[in-house]
Amino acid sequence: MSQSPGSRWSRWNDRLKIIALGLTLGIAARWVTRAWQASAAPARPAAVEAPSDPAVTSGQ
Repeated sequence: MSQSPGSRWSRWNDRLKIIALGLTLGIAARWVTRAWQASAAPARPAAVEAPSDPAVTSGQ
């Protein structure tokens, strides 16, 4: 039974399923962390852009 092609395909399918689950979980975790950071700290880009604009206008 262990040498039948069906068992080989099932092993590969299990490996592919595990890899696919790992990739999807990793990508989902990245998207969740990005969205959470963006929603948790929306003042970061504003704080970075605010001082740069007056500096450019005053420099000119």
